[in-house]
Amino acid sequence: MKQNRIKKNVKNKKEKVRYQKKNLINNTLQLHDAHVLLYNKEFHEAEYLNENCPMCGSRIDELGLCACDSAK
Repeated sequence: MKQNRIKKNVKNKKEKVRYQKKNLINNTLQLHDAHVLLYNKEFHEAEYLNENCPMCGSRIDELGLCACDSAK
């Protein structure tokens, strides 16, 4: 009985450490992601308008920016 509890605690500790490492890695990646630092959202969370830039033809996002930065 006691051995089962010990194995269970060891397993839980390993899972906890694995979870903490995963969170640390994700947080570190977000700190180094320029898009998150500049716009407080990841690149795939950008919302686009139904317009295209007349210069480069790319979509214009909710901030009025496009790939060539001439849509402002």
